[in-house]
Amino acid sequence: MTAPTSLASLRLAPRLEADLRWYLCESEGALGLRSSFGAQLARAEAAPGRNKGSKPLGAAQAAEWTDAQLAAVDRARRVEQRLGALTRPQQRVLAAAYGPGLPREAERAWSWLSAPGSGLSVVLLLLVAGRQHLGRRELRAWHEAIRGDKGAAKVEAGKKLAALRQDAEVALVRAGRGYEAAGREPLRRSA
Repeated sequence: MTAPTSLASLRLAPRLEADLRWYLCESEGALGLRSSFGAQLARAEAAPGRNKGSKPLGAAQAAEWTDAQLAAVDRARRVEQRLGALTRPQQRVLAAAYGPGLPREAERAWSWLSAPGSGLSVVLLLLVAGRQHLGRRELRAWHEAIRGDKGAAKVEAGKKLAALRQDAEVALVRAGRGYEAAGREPLRRSA
């Protein structure tokens, strides 16, 4: 008899996970895209004269692509092509699993959802809970039951949380398999 395969062992290869994390969290910086302070930067560029003794602002500062930026463009294009082959729900699962996550305080408040060492992001667990129409109030009630010493309620909440984690793991494996399969198909060439 063979041992059952854990779902975690069916996740994306580390290289593909790293590509998704990079794409979702760091690619804009690697590509040299503007920061979220675009309005302030635009005003500074439109200002007449010089900027603290540097070159004149405007057209004289045309961007030149570095080798690192060109490599980032190629890497981003590969990830975008794979993501483009997925369904929107699969894309959302991967973004929730590998994206930037929640602000630190919110992450801390919901960290109990993810089992230590599971590698499941809190955002992914909240996404799956939302798909199951589980509200945050209900999730907080589970947390209170698990933290408290309420016998049957504690056991029941623990079972529900385990099922939610299992559903999140299944969603992640399915989306990951789709992402891997998209890489084996011939890539579309953009015109």
